[in-house]
Amino acid sequence: MLKNFTTQEKKIFWGCAICYMLAYVGRFNLAPALSGITETFALTAAQSGLIQTMLAAVYAVGQVVNGILADRVNCRRHITMGLIGTAVCNLLVGCASSYTQVLVLWALNGAFQSMLWTPVVRIMADWYEGEKRGRVTYYMCFTFIIGHFLAWAISGSMKSLANWRFAFWVPAAVMAANAVLAYTLLRDRREARAAEGTAPAETIARMPIRDMMFKTGLWAVLIGCVFTGIARDGVMTWAPSLIDSRAGTSLGSVTSSLIIPVLNLFGVLLARRLMNKANGAIRPALDKLMSAAAVVALVLAVFNGGSVYVFAVLLGMLCSLMYASSNLQNVMLPMAYAYTGRVSLVAGLCDCMIYLGMSLVAVLSGGLLQAFGQWAVYLSWAAAALLSLLMMHAAEKARKA
Repeated sequence: MLKNFTTQEKKIFWGCAICYMLAYVGRFNLAPALSGITETFALTAAQSGLIQTMLAAVYAVGQVVNGILADRVNCRRHITMGLIGTAVCNLLVGCASSYTQVLVLWALNGAFQSMLWTPVVRIMADWYEGEKRGRVTYYMCFTFIIGHFLAWAISGSMKSLANWRFAFWVPAAVMAANAVLAYTLLRDRREARAAEGTAPAETIARMPIRDMMFKTGLWAVLIGCVFTGIARDGVMTWAPSLIDSRAGTSLGSVTSSLIIPVLNLFGVLLARRLMNKANGAIRPALDKLMSAAAVVALVLAVFNGGSVYVFAVLLGMLCSLMYASSNLQNVMLPMAYAYTGRVSLVAGLCDCMIYLGMSLVAVLSGGLLQAFGQWAVYLSWAAAALLSLLMMHAAEKARKA
């Protein structure tokens, strides 16, 4: 898998992959525990959605801030501090005695989680070039899927076997161990060059932000990322609760929910195949993925009854298609902006916009669910996928102008 990589390059890759994968355990553990929190504090669907909204909103802002900081800080220390902070937040959420405490602590968790992705992108951009960079960014897509799977498996199992508080206490322990792992494995390229006594790599001149936004079509990409976040995270946030409504709160329901992260793997593999057919072009792959996602969402809107497992597979198909789309936008696309000298900022902006969409969908889906029922939620996801597709075309047109 990492043929022709040096020992240090392999160590850096595995450090980035494992640490970011495990970070998901302390961020996406809310969804399986949400029904338990709702019952404990007697919350409405909109109030439950607001918990995730707070994390997403704070995380989105943090991504921009940390995208700017990533070129100025020691990435290893920055990532370690973020992991320690998210460990503490998870521990305290498990001890919370009120809805307000959960809301504030989960928002704070979003701030600490936002300290992770942009430094990881900078580490990969600094350590790898050319074909190696393309391979490591593709392999990183799998860490997101495994991370989601682990988050739901740990959180869902703890909620079913014990109670929802253990769905935060166990991830807190994982985050603490992950902080030690990150500090041990990761190393800034600039720090490594200084230790070796070699000259620093040449710094790429930074393109003016205005030119980057308008001459490359980045403005349209970012708007498209918002709609991608609405469709992708709508499924990821609400799928366990929607499955619970059909299967009841049981280990069987947890099993159904875990179908979704598994199917995400096929979405990433499909994206890679579509890109290979398009000679590495990202946007033709996005066209096909988002069009298919809109169709599946429409099928869900007219899907009546049936097995909970069939229902879970349909949700999984939708999520896998949008998940693959978001990976292309959030991982592969920023690396294509390395020539601007602002790869960390682009990565932060793309992730910010996806999470902005996530912050909107958490309340939007809850409101639609209460007012109209599930069919309206699925239609909103179909519309979001199509709008994201349109914005990708607008970005391509701006780039060629």
